[in-house]
Amino acid sequence: MDLDFSRTNLKGDAAYEESAPFLANDEKDIRGPTASARRWFPSPLNIVLLVLLVFSNGAWWTSWRGSAQQAELELGASCVRPQLVWSPGTAAIEYERVVLNRSIESENVFAGKRTQAMDDAWAELIKPMALKISNDELARLGETSISFADGSGYLAEMAVFHELHCVKHLREHMTLDFRNMTDYELDFERGHVDHCLEYFREASMCRGDPTLAFFTWDAGIPKSKRDTTNECVKWDKLRAFAESRMVDVSDYRVLNRDG
Repeated sequence: MDLDFSRTNLKGDAAYEESAPFLANDEKDIRGPTASARRWFPSPLNIVLLVLLVFSNGAWWTSWRGSAQQAELELGASCVRPQLVWSPGTAAIEYERVVLNRSIESENVFAGKRTQAMDDAWAELIKPMALKISNDELARLGETSISFADGSGYLAEMAVFHELHCVKHLREHMTLDFRNMTDYELDFERGHVDHCLEYFREASMCRGDPTLAFFTWDAGIPKSKRDTTNECVKWDKLRAFAESRMVDVSDYRVLNRDG
């Protein structure tokens, strides 16, 4: 189909008006003054509507921003773990980005050849293993535990310190002189080591840490890089909580034998 863009077909524009002299003058005048001749002055109604529009937009923005901030707070709260199983220690959980050294070479007091300094460091690390919780806290968990003889609370421990205890024990296991151990001691030691290895397996699968490690070439063999960036609990804050609840149970007389 051919389209005709000639002046005779451009009805409604200036060209059509010029080509139609048979229009009466009153028909031309009904279109009113040209745009350049018009002057617009806002009426009181327009001013009121404009003010209402500004205020409504301001109210919407305030409401939206409040909702966004609330969503940010909820998102931040959702990053606190655990949530399905309550613990009084959850209040001390806060996360930060930490670069962890995964090198096989020992570079701190907790690793390497066993020394007195290493033993002291590990003993200090797991010191807050035994904790005291209140009757209300125990009731909230729906559990039972051994109470203290003075009625001040109940005995508990955080899993992280049991895990660290197991790491400590495995390190000690590597330096034991098995030649001087009785059969009972050997069997007990094997059972203890097996328990710790299972504890680690379950803990690793329970957490399911998705942090990625990356690789580089080393003498033609892919080798994982020694440093990884991880999302870690702020250890000092969690340990401070544990220390605030720490109890010495080396003397069992502080515990209630009846439960």
